[in-house]
Amino acid sequence: MGLDIIQLRKNFLSGNNNFMVEMSEKYGFYCVDYLTSKHRCDEEMARDIFTDAMLAFRNSVMKQKITKVDNLKSYLLG
Repeated sequence: MGLDIIQLRKNFLSGNNNFMVEMSEKYGFYCVDYLTSKHRCDEEMARDIFTDAMLAFRNSVMKQKITKVDNLKSYLLG
């Protein structure tokens, strides 16, 4: 089951960014580990890339550029 993008956008618009915190906690370590091992970047760079990907995702939701995401981890690493 995919994310409820409409509700997520409503949450962001109301100032509720809990989803971002939860997803950072859930996927942050995995994504940073993936980037450092597969793409040979240092940990600081990997964290920056992950943060940029999370912010790009949020901005795309806010601008209604995303209609469906089934797997956020794959989306972030894509």
